[in-house]
Amino acid sequence: MKNQDQLIDHTVYRIRESCLEKLNSVHSDLQDVIMAAREIAEIDFIVAEGRRTSLRQRRLCYKGEEKTEAGPMVYGLGCFLLPQLDGLQCFSVAPYIELATSVRYASQNLSIPICWGGLPLVQNLGATEDSIEDLMFSQQYSYTEEGKTLMLRPSYFELSTT
Repeated sequence: MKNQDQLIDHTVYRIRESCLEKLNSVHSDLQDVIMAAREIAEIDFIVAEGRRTSLRQRRLCYKGEEKTEAGPMVYGLGCFLLPQLDGLQCFSVAPYIELATSVRYASQNLSIPICWGGLPLVQNLGATEDSIEDLMFSQQYSYTEEGKTLMLRPSYFELSTT
């Protein structure tokens, strides 16, 4: 079995040029939080989508991916971040929680409120004290008790308006 230290990636991740272009399309406060998260994250991630065109937003709304035709992405207030390990996108929840934790700390350090799609009922991820795992469990439990389905988007981050 490998030494545990061999399993830890000590790479200092830098934002890719293609991601920087997408990041530059969003609000400067969101850029600051994502860049600060990049500095403290222990997982690589890419900026998959920044500001959207109105046409793309309408198409996503038509397909049921979005609820409104004038969502925050059209105004550059949200972005999608995808965690990666060894250059491949992650699909399990743990890397998204790790990424959200980095964004949470960046949000706290900069005093910029951020919402996270993995906790859509939490208006400011940086203002929460509980663990992200506990918050996710209680949120999901309360919705299940009410017979509702909660739409989780763990790759989505947005400036909070509250």
